[in-house]
Amino acid sequence: MNRRVWLLVGATAGFTVGLWPLLRTQLAGAQDARSRAPDAAALARVDEVAAVFRHVAAVAGPGVVQIRVEGDERRAAELAKELKRRFPDATDAEINERVERQMRFRMGSGSGIVLDDRGHILTNNHVVENRTGIRVLAADGREFPATIVGTDSKTDLAVIRVEAGELSPLTFGDSDRIEVGDWVIAIGAPFGLSQTVTHGIVSAKGRSVGSLDIAYQDFIQTDASINPGNSGGPLLSTRGEVIGVNTAIASDGDLSNMGIAFAIPANMARNIARKLVNGGRVERGWLGVRMDELSAEDAAALGIRGREGVLVFAVMSDTPASLAGLQPDDVIVRVGAEPARTMSRVRALIADVSPGESLTLGILRDGRAQDVRVEVGEQPEQLLRSRRTGGEALGRRVDSLGMEVRVLRPSLAREVGFAPTQRGLIVLSVDRDRDADAIDANRELIVGCNGRSVQHVGDLEEAIRAAGDEPITLRLLNRGGESRTLTWERQSER
Repeated sequence: MNRRVWLLVGATAGFTVGLWPLLRTQLAGAQDARSRAPDAAALARVDEVAAVFRHVAAVAGPGVVQIRVEGDERRAAELAKELKRRFPDATDAEINERVERQMRFRMGSGSGIVLDDRGHILTNNHVVENRTGIRVLAADGREFPATIVGTDSKTDLAVIRVEAGELSPLTFGDSDRIEVGDWVIAIGAPFGLSQTVTHGIVSAKGRSVGSLDIAYQDFIQTDASINPGNSGGPLLSTRGEVIGVNTAIASDGDLSNMGIAFAIPANMARNIARKLVNGGRVERGWLGVRMDELSAEDAAALGIRGREGVLVFAVMSDTPASLAGLQPDDVIVRVGAEPARTMSRVRALIADVSPGESLTLGILRDGRAQDVRVEVGEQPEQLLRSRRTGGEALGRRVDSLGMEVRVLRPSLAREVGFAPTQRGLIVLSVDRDRDADAIDANRELIVGCNGRSVQHVGDLEEAIRAAGDEPITLRLLNRGGESRTLTWERQSER
């Protein structure tokens, strides 16, 4: 089957788990359930669980709205252009009338979370983006027109506003404290059915979904029943606190829920919502690095036990990261006080820091732990353009040798033609004022220096220091397994 992940103009969380398995367990002591009355104490315990769901529905329901949208500005512009091509003699008024008539039927539905008593409502960006009309249906049946306060496509979040009183803002919980297996409740308007309540559990945390065009992903996965129309609605804890914003589902292509749904964590959503309410736009923290997930075999090659951490793959020039001294092949293991479990998590944590603030990163370099203090910059609008224009370092400079090298990790070894078990430093470049032809860049490894084995940059630097005034002799290895020695003139460090 061709399984896809769909953004939902409406969604509620996956499989409805139901209480029957719990009821069956509590009544297992009855040898013949058909002939004996159910155990009153067991039924009372089941009713206690049901009471939790009833309480959350009653407390949170008034703070969940249905969002009705119509039109699509981009589609309207495309349609107008097409109609002008087909009917060149039609007036602008006639074209606009045709466009309005056709767009009137492009309606959809989503959900939203009341943020405050000033009428701010949090929802998904894909619910309201490019829409020509937005109306909000409150839980008490009142209906209001809404305007967009701000949107953020990189997290798929948006804030809209209505002029209304007597709203019921929801309380946001700490999404970092939820655990896999926790009960969760979803409220929204699946298929336009407002105030629909479903439940399930947290199935996983820290999910990224490659098929979604959302830059910052750190999803909570749930099996609560989420369907089209739930998008933008809350995923709630049993305390009635928002711990996520329902956003997408896994589907076979017909938009039916398969028991796998994804919600934006409340901590990320709350931070983005605050920025949108205060300024209408999101300023993100930025280091200026390219990162990669750390595999177990690459971690071993870098001298790291385990695989928790995120690899610094490249450092862009003249960025907060380069100014702070971050290097390629550094492994970020901590961002502030938070562990760096995944690349998406690290990106989200850095983005949450306001530009200009300082941040301490815990890193491993050559297998040794250290802290790096970085003054966080503001993320450029065009990241790819910044990398192309400013350049980036893919390796670490060894100034005394006038070259740039990098640890031969197994994943890199496969790319450049070495065995994945081979260790050493691949030479990426040699300074122009040196004998560049003496070393075959990207094809030869430094595996030794002055009789010492070299696996990491720290090994090479230590061997050079230990050599004192002696000549530097490098042992090189090519892709064919042939080794040679080379005397290399030392130069004063920059």
